[in-house]
Amino acid sequence: MFQNQYNINLDKKTESFNNERKELLKRLENITAENNQKDQELTGLKFKAEQMDKQISEFNQVFKKEKDANEEIKNELTEKYENLKKK
Repeated sequence: MFQNQYNINLDKKTESFNNERKELLKRLENITAENNQKDQELTGLKFKAEQMDKQISEFNQVFKKEKDANEEIKNELTEKYENLKKK
């Protein structure tokens, strides 16, 4: 009788541990899936950041060229103005 009671308790414990194990495995799968999704999102964000950095760099180059061109035009106009003032 004690052996039978022991076996019943052991079976209950085994079933409980198996259920807990299944639940933990399910949670692990969910966490793994979520982690994979976040990794994909992060990769996408890194790519977008790199693209934006390139666009900013290109913009800065164009801006510098335009600024230099405007500075040159300003200097030419200032020189013409000074020459006209002298006359």
